[in-house]
Order: sequence, then structure tokens, then C-alpha cells
Amino acid sequence: MYFIDVTLKKTIAILLFSTAFIVLRSQTFTQVNTAAGNSVPGLVNGPVASAEFNGLYSLCCDFSNNDMYVADALNSTIRKISNGMVTTFAGSGSIGDVNGQGTNASFYYTSGLCFNNGYVYVSDNGNNKIKKIDAGGNVTTVAGTTIGYQDGPIATAKFNNPTDVKVVPNGDIYVADYGNHCIRLISNGQVSTFAGTGTVIGDVIGPNASARFFHPSSICI
Repeated sequence: MYFIDVTLKKTIAILLFSTAFIVLRSQTFTQVNTAAGNSVPGLVNGPVASAEFNGLYSLCCDFSNNDMYVADALNSTIRKISNGMVTTFAGSGSIGDVNGQGTNASFYYTSGLCFNNGYVYVSDNGNNKIKKIDAGGNVTTVAGTTIGYQDGPIATAKFNNPTDVKVVPNGDIYVADYGNHCIRLISNGQVSTFAGTGTVIGDVIGPNASARFFHPSSICI
């Protein structure tokens, strides 16, 4: 079960994830509502009450339209919840590594999401890549090639099971590089190690370059 605090329509909400449905709890913690899903694992689009998910990992929101985007990890898709309906925003439902439009694209275990400036950014965990999806559902690779640890140009950089991604207003992208035990930064066409010593496990606080982590899995900015 995963917990994410979000502001939605000027109320504080906590979104609780199970394998197959999303629950919305209000700030007063007195009312629990199912936002989407029927508790049965699957890949079914349609009205929120009958839609099915499998292995929900995270979500992000487009507050301008009150839309939710969900990382449906075990279906390797990104689902969209809008106006009472669930659709597949991107991903074929089968494991793969294909850029393209909507269901013609494929992912391998979608995990972290972030909505920024009209794009949904995705940690494509099993493919060791960061991808983004435009409003039309077109998927492209932002950075990453094969599994590994390598800084440098986005076309040659490597990640190891990135689990979360966050984008700041200037367009910089921060990545929880789970398998490399560090936080990476994508900026101006380059990937660098923002914090951690890269592949070295530890529990050390201090300057970014000497700090150490053990499987960082999420980021909040």
C-alpha cells in the first residue's frame, strides 16, 4: 500500500493504493471513498466503478482539468481518470520498450509519475529509462539506455531501476535511482548524480557528493 498527500479542490487528501483500486480519504479522516476500481485485478477501462487496475504504484494530477494519471505497474501502462471514466493513456498492456502514441507504446513496470507543463513524466522502471507523454499520448524517452550507472549526455546515460521522478518549474528532473542508491539530476541534456556516491550502499548524511543511501524509492520537491 502506498500513500501520497495531494491537494485536490482545496482539500487535503490521502490516496491509498491497493492492487486494484484507489481510495480517497478526506482531511477529517471520517469518510473513505473509492475513486476508481472494483478491487479485482485486471486491465479494464470504462466507468470508475467497474474499471480494473493491477499493481498500482503512484499517481499524479493535472489540477487544471482535475484529471488523474495512474502508474498501473503490473499492467505496464499509464491510466487516466477523467470525468468519471478510466482510459489507458499510454501503454499496450504488455511488457516492452516502445515509444509511440497511446496503446502503441509499451513500458516495463511503470512506477513514479509527475505532471509538469502539460507532460506526464514516467519512471519506466524495468527499462531503466525516464520517459514523458504529451497531451496526445505520445511517448518519448527523456534519458536512459540500458541498466547501469553512467552520468553524461541523456542519450548515453544509464539508470538502475529508477522508481520515482519529479520535475521542478525550470524543467530540471530529479530521479530516485533505486538500484544505484542515489538521486540523479537531468538538466540541459545531461545526467548527473545529484546526491549519493553512486552504486555504494550506506547511511551517511552530509554534502551531496559524500552522502549515501540504500535504495531511495521516492522524491518530494
